[in-house]
Amino acid sequence: MIQRIRIYVNELFADAPQTKKAADLKEEVCSNLIDKFVDLTGKGMSEEEAYNAAVASIGDIDELKQLIRQDDEFEDPKARQRNALFVASAVGLYIISVIPLLLSDAAEYDPVFGLVAMFMICALATGLLIYNSMTRPKYHRLDDTMVEEFKEWKQQRDKNKGVFGAVSGALWMVVFALYFIISFSFGNWHISWIIFLIGAAVQEIIRAVIQLGKK
Repeated sequence: MIQRIRIYVNELFADAPQTKKAADLKEEVCSNLIDKFVDLTGKGMSEEEAYNAAVASIGDIDELKQLIRQDDEFEDPKARQRNALFVASAVGLYIISVIPLLLSDAAEYDPVFGLVAMFMICALATGLLIYNSMTRPKYHRLDDTMVEEFKEWKQQRDKNKGVFGAVSGALWMVVFALYFIISFSFGNWHISWIIFLIGAAVQEIIRAVIQLGKK
């Protein structure tokens, strides 16, 4: 019966895109079906009944394959517009963040003022990205099928990626700025590169914190 489940899943994904994402999803669906089948037979169901119940739990597999092809298939159009607005605004702020530094240099002011203004603008841009990721409408399952579970998982994954990307971007801007400030101020280029190792370590800590937050 396990082989029958594998054959069934292979047939379901016969016309799916030949990508790693599709292959991983097919393997996950197959594994979940086998686990469900074993669980149901352990509760006293016959193999045929358990097979039919497990297969019925998948849901609309065509919709699942469509989600593989297009990442935001189930996202509301208004939510996509809102997301695009926040991202575009943040990118614009990142681009203009160097202007205060250039102006302070041209006016022969203390470059510290330019750096402070640059970091404030970058902080605002990063805040917009984090706010956008954290306040995206949560997807609520319509039922307990595997398709709905996948949609819910995917939205949470995208949300975490957005937060991690925003924080990482801000982190590395700070790392590079500190590297040049320390190196030019003290002339210790031979050792100031260590700040990049510290930045990488902090980034991994951030990644671990986000992963723990998912549990």
